[in-house]
Amino acid sequence: MLLTMNEEKHIILVNFDFPPNEGIGGRRWAKFARYLADQGVKVHVIKAKELPNRPPSVWSKDVKHENIAITSLSRPLPQYFTHPGKNIWDKIRFHLYKRTLRKRSLGTIYDQAIDWEAPLHSALEKLVKTHPVSTIIASGAPFNLLYYTANFVASHPKIQFIADYRDPWISARNYGMPELNDAQLAHEIDKQNRVLELADIVTSPYEKLSLRIKEEGKRKSAKPQFVELGHCFDQEQLPPLTNTHEDKTFTLVYGGALYQGIETYFDQLSELLDALKEDDSRMYEQVHFKIYSSDFERFLGRYPKHAQLEFLAPIGSQLFTEIDRSSAAIIALSEHNKDFKTTKFYEFLSRKKPIFYLGPQGEVAQFLEQNNLGAHSQTVSEFKAFIQRDTWGEMDLSEHELHHRGANLLSYLR
Repeated sequence: MLLTMNEEKHIILVNFDFPPNEGIGGRRWAKFARYLADQGVKVHVIKAKELPNRPPSVWSKDVKHENIAITSLSRPLPQYFTHPGKNIWDKIRFHLYKRTLRKRSLGTIYDQAIDWEAPLHSALEKLVKTHPVSTIIASGAPFNLLYYTANFVASHPKIQFIADYRDPWISARNYGMPELNDAQLAHEIDKQNRVLELADIVTSPYEKLSLRIKEEGKRKSAKPQFVELGHCFDQEQLPPLTNTHEDKTFTLVYGGALYQGIETYFDQLSELLDALKEDDSRMYEQVHFKIYSSDFERFLGRYPKHAQLEFLAPIGSQLFTEIDRSSAAIIALSEHNKDFKTTKFYEFLSRKKPIFYLGPQGEVAQFLEQNNLGAHSQTVSEFKAFIQRDTWGEMDLSEHELHHRGANLLSYLR
């Protein structure tokens, strides 16, 4: 239900790479922000400035709305450290800055929001003084955003604070967390405890992640309500379903980030293709994997034996047309997110294609197989069975659509 003028609600969203910044860090909140804006909520976004010479987010159009106002703050760390180049001078500058940052940073040095507290607090203070802000939502990673926001709301107790976790913090396999010594890890734990002490609500996309955060919070008393706010897809923003697949080839399509550690599973896929070529050369020639990702350069030339395994630049919303033309979509995950249904999971399912799962065994692989939505094919016989199978199950995705998830979020706002 739309808010009336008398019910006008103002919230602040702190999201480091909110669109038009590129990357998946703003995808979740681009959708939710637009839903709230459509319901009459005034959404004031604080984000980092875009990186120069980078393509804009494919979700930029989603956040162009009269009820969404965006404030961009300068990035606190130099680009040559957060997004290092490949030449020798870039590498030298990276390591010199890394050494300097390590000396003065108590926790992980791979959090892009380090040193952002003062400008963030200044921007927050300006907004709460000029608008009747009832809620501040901070989304991490980077997780310092949650910590800095917690410090701000400590002196503004009437404002509701929602801490949104898109990923694990303390138990993360990335962000430099596994390399921390005991003292550095203790500092990160203290920061998370501060967030859990001051947050009214902690949201995450997955029940398992919420349980993990809650368990970590037992190291110090934590007060918040833990809420699962799952990822969603917006059917209205997706192109109409088409099916122009030709049976001459069996094409499998992936689009999105290639997560840290995914190399292991593409290596296994290459070995599977080796075995398929030896077992059934005709079927081998008909298979074609098309991987669209901003990380594609990392894989160029890695598998020269297989022209069928192709890594390509991202193609935006055209990806869904490619999936519609394909024989199957691919979900590719790493060890750290094998149990998480990522933002693309339900979008891909909505195209009504079988899912080829690439990654370690976990809850996602189990879910796909139990619901007859896809398969985790690790042997030639399993892969051939996947290709030759004609019928797959379907899933009611209504509870994963934006209008349902967004309504849940709106109900939590003070």
